[in-house]
Amino acid sequence: MSSERSSTPVPRRSQTPSMSSRAGKACLVTGGGGFLGRHIAEALVAAGHSVRIFDRVQTFTDSRIDFATGDLTKKSDVIHACEGMDVVFHVASLTDTWGPYAPFYNVNVIGTQNIIEACIKNGIKQLVYTSSPSVVFGGEDIENGDESLAYPATHLNAYCSTKAEAEKLVRAANGKDGLLTVSLRPHAMFGPRDNHFFPQLFEKAKKGQVKYMVGSAQNIVDFTYVGNVVQAHLLAMDKLVEGSPVCGQAYFITNGEPIKFWDFMNKVLAKMGFTPPTKNIPFSVAYGLAWTFEWTHWFVGKIFNFRPPLNRYMVANMCTHHYFSIEKAKTELGYNPETSLEEAVDLTVAYYKSLELNQK
Repeated sequence: MSSERSSTPVPRRSQTPSMSSRAGKACLVTGGGGFLGRHIAEALVAAGHSVRIFDRVQTFTDSRIDFATGDLTKKSDVIHACEGMDVVFHVASLTDTWGPYAPFYNVNVIGTQNIIEACIKNGIKQLVYTSSPSVVFGGEDIENGDESLAYPATHLNAYCSTKAEAEKLVRAANGKDGLLTVSLRPHAMFGPRDNHFFPQLFEKAKKGQVKYMVGSAQNIVDFTYVGNVVQAHLLAMDKLVEGSPVCGQAYFITNGEPIKFWDFMNKVLAKMGFTPPTKNIPFSVAYGLAWTFEWTHWFVGKIFNFRPPLNRYMVANMCTHHYFSIEKAKTELGYNPETSLEEAVDLTVAYYKSLELNQK
C-alpha cells in the first residue's frame, strides 16, 4: 500500500452483496490489492468467508469481494472500512529498501495505530498483522533465529524501524478492550503476481546487469512461497481465540528450507533462461560502495534526485546469514509449509514465463 494519500475523504464501496449475507467470518484485508493481500483475500473467499479489501485504489474486480478505497493514514477512512468486520488482516505497508522516514512512519506506524483503534471502536476481536523478520535485523548474521531475538538498537532503514514500531503496537494492543492480536513475520516472500522481487531481478538480467554475486555466496537464507504465507495467516485467524498461546505473539514464517542465497537466485535465473553470474564482488567492496552511494544521496540527492542504486541494507541482505526457526509456528499455529521450495520455484517460473508469452 503506497504512502500516497487518497483524494477520497471516506472509503467508497463497490456494489457487491452485503457482508452479512455471506457465510463464515467477515474479514477485512488491508492492502488487499497487493501481492500477499490479494492471495489472502482469495483464500478467505475459497474458505467460505466474506471479504472486504481496503486499499488506496481498486486494482482488480471480483464479484465475490467487497471493495473499500481510502487512506490508511486517515483514521476516519479506516474506522469506516472496519465497520461490520469480525477480523482484520493488516497486510498493507510501505515497503522499500530506501526512502525518508516520514512516509514510512505515516503508513506503517500511524496506519497501524489507526487499524488498532478502528478494531477497538468497531468491537473487532481478531487482528492478524503481517510483520517482517526485518524487525529483528540489524545487518548482522542471524542463524536459525527464533522469536526470543530482541529488536536491535538501530535498523538499517526506515522500513525496518517502522515495521518494528508497528509490531510493538500490535503486540501491546493484545487484550485491550477484547481485541486479540498476532503478528506474522514472513521472510523473502515470492510467488505468482509478485511485482517487485523477481520482476526486478528478471528485468536486470534482461539488461545484462546481473553479472556478479555479492559477497562470498556462502550465506544461507530463508525464502518463502506466498501460498505458505497465506496458509499461516488463515491458521493464525483460527488459533486467535481467548486463552490461546497465540495471543500477542509473533511468529517467523518461512518454507523451512534454508538455502544459500546465490544458489537460490541462480537456480531461478537459470530456469528463466538467463545465464547466472559466476564472479563475486567482495562484501567489503560492496559495503563500501553502498556507503558512498548513501553519503552521495545525503549531500546532493535532494538537489539531483539521486537514489542510491545500492545501499547497506541491500548488501546485508545479499551477504549475511538470515534464516529462522519455524518451530514455534509449527507448535502453536499448526503451521507446516504445504508447498516445497522446489515446487514453489517451478510454479513461480511457470507464471512469469506465461506472462512473457502473453506479452508477445
